[in-house]
Amino acid sequence: MLEIDSLDVYHGQLHVLWDLSLTVGNGECVTVLGPNGAGKTTLVETVMGLNRPTRGSIRFDGQELTGLRPNEVVSRGIAIVPEKRELFPRMTVAENLALGAYTRGVGDNARIYDLFPILAERRDQLAGTMSGGEQQMLAIARALAARPQLLILDEPSLGLSPLFVSTVLESIAALNAEGLTILLLEQNVRSALEVSDRAYVLENGRIALEGPSKALLDDPKVQASYLGV
Repeated sequence: MLEIDSLDVYHGQLHVLWDLSLTVGNGECVTVLGPNGAGKTTLVETVMGLNRPTRGSIRFDGQELTGLRPNEVVSRGIAIVPEKRELFPRMTVAENLALGAYTRGVGDNARIYDLFPILAERRDQLAGTMSGGEQQMLAIARALAARPQLLILDEPSLGLSPLFVSTVLESIAALNAEGLTILLLEQNVRSALEVSDRAYVLENGRIALEGPSKALLDDPKVQASYLGV
């Protein structure tokens, strides 16, 4: 579904992504792991049209995305949950969901409320008054309101309590089990590998390792570098 080939991306004079290639198959959950500064957010922003690569291609369902504006990327069927959620804090839960659905047409939120019942209870509450975990649920729900074919999540567990981390990752696994294709970028290595099919390890803008998630979970280098084993 998503094919990234030989991608080079700069921020000014700084070379951030180097000859990066990865794929996400239809129905897969693929995770990209790596520490802060590895280039994960730059990768997401480039897919969404916020950065322009100097080399390489990004194809979605066989169609080139490179050069498209972000709204055009969303209209193709890709939705993102950004690293810092980026909700509209002075708008209600329902209003945030309506904005998420704007490009692709307003749909039925029943499935979203089934997945996150707390949002149904608080649909008239201002987003900015919710807890961090509840805001993360709303950020995911807002992306789902666009009815995407591919959902990209950038550090969804960042800053959450262990309880909410578990809830969010279980929700991601449930969505993938229903057939939604997911690209997950995470620092929580063990949890990300447990919910994904395949994984890439990004270090200093380059792919350092790749393979089935279970194999990487047992890889001595991954265990030593990321799991403290």
